[in-house]
Amino acid sequence: MVLKYHLKGLKCSACASKIETKIKELYPSATMNLTTFDLYVFDEEIDTEKVQKIINSVEKGVKLIKIDESNTNNNEVETEDNDKRKIIELSLMSALFLILIFTYYSGYLTNIMAIIGFFILYLIAGRFVISKTIKNITHGNVFDENFLMTIASLGAFFIGEYPEGVAVMILYTIGEYLQEKALNNSKKSINSLVSLKVNYANLLVDGEPKKVNPDIVNVGDTILVKVGEKVPLDGVVVKGNSNIDTSAITGESFPKKVSIDDTIYSGSINLAKPLILKVTTDYSHSMISKIRDLIEIANIRKSKSEKFITTFAKYYTPFVVGLSLLIAIVPIILYEDYSWINKALILLVISCPCALVLSVPLSYFSSIGRLAKEGILVKGSNYVDELTKVDTFAYDKTGTLTYGKFEVSKFSSNGILKEQDILKLNYLSNLAEKNSNHPLALAICKYYENNIFNKNKQDNLPNDIYIKLLSKKIKVESTEEISGKGMILKFRYMNSEQTEENIFLIGNEKLLNMYNIEINDSKINNNITNVFIGLNDEYMGHYSLEDRLKEESPETISKLSSMGFKNLLLTGDTQKVAKNVAKRLNMDGYYYELLPEDKLNIIEQMSSNNKIAFIGDGVNDAPVIRRANVGISMGNLGSDVAVEASDVIIINDDIASIVKGVKISKFTKKIVYQNIILSLGIKILFITLGVLGSISLWEAVFADVGVTILAILNSLRIIRKNYND
Repeated sequence: MVLKYHLKGLKCSACASKIETKIKELYPSATMNLTTFDLYVFDEEIDTEKVQKIINSVEKGVKLIKIDESNTNNNEVETEDNDKRKIIELSLMSALFLILIFTYYSGYLTNIMAIIGFFILYLIAGRFVISKTIKNITHGNVFDENFLMTIASLGAFFIGEYPEGVAVMILYTIGEYLQEKALNNSKKSINSLVSLKVNYANLLVDGEPKKVNPDIVNVGDTILVKVGEKVPLDGVVVKGNSNIDTSAITGESFPKKVSIDDTIYSGSINLAKPLILKVTTDYSHSMISKIRDLIEIANIRKSKSEKFITTFAKYYTPFVVGLSLLIAIVPIILYEDYSWINKALILLVISCPCALVLSVPLSYFSSIGRLAKEGILVKGSNYVDELTKVDTFAYDKTGTLTYGKFEVSKFSSNGILKEQDILKLNYLSNLAEKNSNHPLALAICKYYENNIFNKNKQDNLPNDIYIKLLSKKIKVESTEEISGKGMILKFRYMNSEQTEENIFLIGNEKLLNMYNIEINDSKINNNITNVFIGLNDEYMGHYSLEDRLKEESPETISKLSSMGFKNLLLTGDTQKVAKNVAKRLNMDGYYYELLPEDKLNIIEQMSSNNKIAFIGDGVNDAPVIRRANVGISMGNLGSDVAVEASDVIIINDDIASIVKGVKISKFTKKIVYQNIILSLGIKILFITLGVLGSISLWEAVFADVGVTILAILNSLRIIRKNYND
């Protein structure tokens, strides 16, 4: 359970960080998104009154509200209205300030009149900042940006710099507005990348569509999806055919054709013709909900860079404030020199850490949004960092480098068998494999249904009759799946003199070796995948299966190699198959005939010297995916095992996405470092210039809010960059 709240009215990332620290003392699982000011609490109810008191102690006037999708549109309208009012207000204040400056320096106003005029304008421009300062001081919160700006501007009045005192407050207010505007625009840009909100579903009631909340639609209900509408729930097409845009889910921009019996995931957009779907999952478990939850979780699992900046900010502001006090007081005590007060005020203005506290989380926020747009879901910004450290990619073969859709090319019996004996072996193979989800088992069952027992083939009637008779004679005692080896079927013949139990084996060589069955077959092609069968103590034949390499696999491995990564194949297949695949893909090495525990051991051994990313299907390879430094599953968002085990999920099943994922992660890290250097560099530069007396207060305001805006704009480059090069 995740409780979600929003801190309405909060605009300061540094304050958000302080609030998070205090709430964590009460609720250790709580975490704050310093970009959106959303609060998340895991697996525990919270006392909202206590939390509100904590918020008030840091920032008075901020309200804790439960996140509700239904009020999003109202908030957007409210923001637009506030924008208009703010622009008018800032324009009037700026005009009045310019008039005051002109009349003051031209001599039209006396000194007293000018002081009164500047002070009135100061109170108008800074009313919110000053009131917040007074409220926060009463709650023991001193070193926030409101306090710093109030002290700095009042200090300017104290030393006779009236225009500068007003300029500080007006420029700060304008800067705060521009900063908030830039941040809101960045949020909109990121949200547009993962625009997954669905407001309604057209539920069919007695054949007529009725607009309802997707939450109330049940599994088995039918819904209508009109042209241009977003699919609200996962479902199967029961009527109609169309093209759908799945880019919001998979990142794939090319439309996908769908018709009856095809599965469609929520979040897709219907492009061509109306569709009627039978709902297969409720809204809370639909694809769209899973993706939204994963994106939210990703934004609250913080990277080391974010944690460092939050810790750094706790000590940075008190240090600069302490330094400014020394600069103001020491020269007065030693030399009775009051000119250093102005320099101290400049340091106070510069000391707010908002640029640092905001820009780093925003960089990861942008990165997670862009990755999701490309069909890549990461389960935390910490994994964005981890991807930049990886030096080796290890791959499962089936479903990762290949399509994972095996087809039986032929069945070969050992020796000369009667046609009915071959039918019996295929029937037993289907009995053994029909309850397995392994790709090889599915292929063998499909071969049986299409070629051995097929009601739609007119010339297949004798086979069908024989198999129906055979099914009445055979009684299944048990089936057992041996991980990494195959299936064991135990059965007896009914109404027969034979009473002993029969053992039918279907799997790889290891399975038959367990029963001391020797495989001696000249028809075996070792360059493809083979599944062997044995009955009691005798080898009976094999299935030859083929699985095509994905078209994008060679190019992906080639690009990763050129980027300096090592690529390894880890497969349960034979040495010859593994060697053939590794050679065709130009890989750096391969391991073969591996059980899941063998793969796990190899990854553990390699992890001592390398940073490993393992890419698999998320089901059979779950232990290995979990153990790797970065575990990546391919196209298995629908699988709970994949979601649970993986750090990164490639939901479009396109292995080429890994290259984009690495590029986005590396560029994000670059932007994070740029923002840290930019923020700290400008701060240090202006602190130095302030101590030397080379800048004024209004220039110090730029160092505070200006650098924040620059860092926000720099973070947005993550969204806009082209990663196809």
